[in-house]
Amino acid sequence: MTLKEIDQSLRSGEGGIRNIIDWLHVADATVLLPLLLDAETCASVLYIFSELPTHRIPAPVRSAISEMLPQLDGNERLWAEDVLRECRE
Repeated sequence: MTLKEIDQSLRSGEGGIRNIIDWLHVADATVLLPLLLDAETCASVLYIFSELPTHRIPAPVRSAISEMLPQLDGNERLWAEDVLRECRE
């Protein structure tokens, strides 16, 4: 899977999130960092990270989520808090 394919899948809403999650069990999740920082795909990416095992979320991603947290609300905030909480445990 490429970043472009993931981006297209998230923007189209065609429901490929489960495939992305499965792929990230073996791939480096840092590849999603640009999509995490994009307002249009941020919520989907936060959800994806919330579904991954903690050890699959690299430090740069955790750092970006920490920095974004004050601006998040609703489900996005819940997913971000969930990711960060699990990383601390």
